[in-house]
Formats: sequence, C-alpha cells, structure tokens
Amino acid sequence: MLQDLVSDPQKWLEDYHKRSNVEGCFSTLKRDNPLPLRKKLVARKEQEAFTRACNLNIKRLCYLYYLEDINARESWHK
Repeated sequence: MLQDLVSDPQKWLEDYHKRSNVEGCFSTLKRDNPLPLRKKLVARKEQEAFTRACNLNIKRLCYLYYLEDINARESWHK
C-alpha cells in the first residue's frame, strides 16, 4: 500500500477516499444499530441488513433535504 502511494499518489488518494467513505458508512450503521442482526435464516438476515442500509439512506436524504436544501425529486428524474 505504501509503495502504491509513492508510485501514484493521486490514484492512491482516490482509492483511499472511497475506502474512507465506506468505513464511515459502516461506522454509522454500527453506531445506529449496536445490536447484531436478530434473524436466524440467511435470507431474513440479508433482508434485515438491507432494511438497515435503506434506513441509513433515508436519514441521509432527509438531512440533505432539510439542511442542505437539496430537492430529492429533481435528482430522481435526472
């Protein structure tokens, strides 16, 4: 990883930015849902995890809509 930074710093920073965004998202999911998934069947665990991720996306969309004055309806039609 360090060798990649030395050889191509811009590409490394782009990749690092993607990783840091993903880590931030996982951190938020874990903070908002400290308990493990409750379902036993694999399909239902996947559904519960998907629901948690959708909940996070809705929270972020509400944040952008009210605090950043972004119109969500316009972005759906692009």
